[in-house]
Amino acid sequence: MIGFEEVPGRWTGYSSVQLLWDDKIVWEADVGLPRTGCEWDLVKLPTVPPDLKELPLRLRAIDPRDSNGLHAIAFVGPIRLVEMPD
Repeated sequence: MIGFEEVPGRWTGYSSVQLLWDDKIVWEADVGLPRTGCEWDLVKLPTVPPDLKELPLRLRAIDPRDSNGLHAIAFVGPIRLVEMPD
């Protein structure tokens, strides 16, 4: 809220969460976007090699724009990996 007025999307572009496989970004979400009616994202991963024993995924929070000292907390979870047919 700014001056008791709701401003949807006011902080769009200031903070993002990324899902990385090794050093490749496979998904990115802006935490400033209004999440009306949908809290979940479905992320399609590249084909996983059959001999891969461990999937090296990382989450990273970034601030692509300066917010003049205003910081946000992004809560991410739960994360579930499910194999789905193509």
